[in-house]
Amino acid sequence: MRTKRCSVRKALTACSLQKNVTTHTFVTSISKNDKSVLPWGREKTMDEIIEKQLCGFQKQAQNVEELTRGLLGTISEGMVPGKEELDLFHSGLDELRIKYEGIFEYAKSVLPEDALPLFGSSVNTIFQAIDDNSRKLTEQLENAKNILTQFIRVKSMISI
Repeated sequence: MRTKRCSVRKALTACSLQKNVTTHTFVTSISKNDKSVLPWGREKTMDEIIEKQLCGFQKQAQNVEELTRGLLGTISEGMVPGKEELDLFHSGLDELRIKYEGIFEYAKSVLPEDALPLFGSSVNTIFQAIDDNSRKLTEQLENAKNILTQFIRVKSMISI
């Protein structure tokens, strides 16, 4: 049995191919004890969790970027943004911050402390650390499997 390794590149690709991502259904914190279960009962893989979090963050970042461009356009025309525009911008930033904190909390739940990037690192850096740790764990599991396989093959030459 092979262990499936998560991939930041795969999640980024899947996110860019996805058309209608709902950012409001983002899971803000996932711990080791959570059973992130899909509607038909199968647990989500690390790839699915990462893809959902990364896509949600990227979509919200794009929304905030568009709001920022709108505000800058208004200001460059010599006008002042309206209260509704500013409220929308602030709520977009708040949601983006919540998504980032959720991603960081997820990383804290799956990474050893020495592999955890600093708070404030880019989400790509955080997911790359998760990917690297997953690769390292997969290698360690393969090594343990090889050692156990060799151990099982040892035959005793002593008869009792």
